[in-house]
Amino acid sequence: MKKDKDLFKTQRQKRAKKEETSQNVVIYTRVSTKEQFETNASLDTQKRICEDFAKKNGFNVIKLFGDTYESAKTDKSRKQFQAMLDFVKKHKKDLHGIIVYDYSRFSRSEENLLLVFELKKLGVEVLSATQATDTQSPSGRLSRAVQLVLANFDNEQKSERTKAGIVEKLRQGIWATKLPKGYKKNQETRTIEIDANGELIREAFHLIAAGDTITSVKRKMDRKGLKLDIRRWSDIFNNPFYAGLIVHKLLEHEPIKGKHPQIVSEELWKQVKRNRSGKEVVITNQHGSVFFPLKGFITCSCGRKFTGYQAKKKSKPNGEFFYYKCNNPQCYTNVSAKTAEKEFVNFLSELTLNRSLHGLFKKQLKATYLDYQKETIAKKRELELTIKDFDEKRLKLTDKFLYHDLEKEIYQEHKRLLEEGKAAAIYELNFLQVELSNPTEFIDFAMYIAVNLNEMWEKLKSKSRKGYRI
Repeated sequence: MKKDKDLFKTQRQKRAKKEETSQNVVIYTRVSTKEQFETNASLDTQKRICEDFAKKNGFNVIKLFGDTYESAKTDKSRKQFQAMLDFVKKHKKDLHGIIVYDYSRFSRSEENLLLVFELKKLGVEVLSATQATDTQSPSGRLSRAVQLVLANFDNEQKSERTKAGIVEKLRQGIWATKLPKGYKKNQETRTIEIDANGELIREAFHLIAAGDTITSVKRKMDRKGLKLDIRRWSDIFNNPFYAGLIVHKLLEHEPIKGKHPQIVSEELWKQVKRNRSGKEVVITNQHGSVFFPLKGFITCSCGRKFTGYQAKKKSKPNGEFFYYKCNNPQCYTNVSAKTAEKEFVNFLSELTLNRSLHGLFKKQLKATYLDYQKETIAKKRELELTIKDFDEKRLKLTDKFLYHDLEKEIYQEHKRLLEEGKAAAIYELNFLQVELSNPTEFIDFAMYIAVNLNEMWEKLKSKSRKGYRI
């Protein structure tokens, strides 16, 4: 009779039965840096707390993954993480879930929420040992989703802060990333110095300036111990860093006078460029979009974004040698920049607001702004309560640490989580507190833009056009 009943069970019911009976789990632990890994304290803490969680909930740990340092910026680059996913997919029928210390240890990437849903379809839950959530209830799943989103938000914040710091250093003329060949950093003075390879590179520049070929220079440098391929030498001769200049994509390739020592003078570097290309050299925003304001914005019929390029022929004063190009191998569509930008102006003309709708549109702008203000006030109150809650939890945590024998590692980890949560709330609150001193002036400006789209585009200088998009 029991076998007969099984015939009528759906796959969903069978999977649900499996979820109820299977108690097998795997544990995944991770730290982000080599320094954290070498101290090993955090990994041991994560492992112990995950094992305690498994024991408390009656789970059977069948395998441990991680136990190393892996950045959570991208999931595909994490070898232990991928090994764990492969194991889980292979043993999904006999596995209940994956236990992590907290959801930020599992993933901080944009795809983390989607990955959790995919694992859920396989009947595998992602469980946090320190963030109690009932993943079988809608509210619990929502709580888990929020934790994952916050982990990704925190990761992006760190990335933005790091990028902003690098940009600021570059603008000050301080190189902030890996040094080019021929330079080294003095660890005592924290300054950049020219090493032995740098002296050979200086000699190579002078040989090219005197008319020697890159192949001949390569052979001479090989004999002196600096063995680089032709492409690498070409990159060196094209790099203005050796002339004391910083040109970086984060600065949109705007040349900045660097504080590092020159290997060659700017004049010699330009001479080498002239000798190799036969053209006059001007150090400028070579990779920017001065002539291609629609680059990466307009889309080819095949669905790929257009890029821009300059035809390899003598410059024409009317600018017709600039083109937008689709790099799809199946397409390779070319459009002259002049034609594309003319069509874009026509497109803006069609979007320009009809005069008969000006009054109605202005009323709608005011109504939308007032609604936004109401939502902002409510959100501010909510965030202020959240910050207060984090402060209260921090006081309780400190109390447990000082007077109730809470272990230092657990205290520090929970303190970090509370501080990160509070910082995220403060960041969002500060963003909301940006208020308009003169809403009427802002609404009038919005009206002006809506009425004069094509005229504004025509008046803007080509250098600033890229920021003017719909």
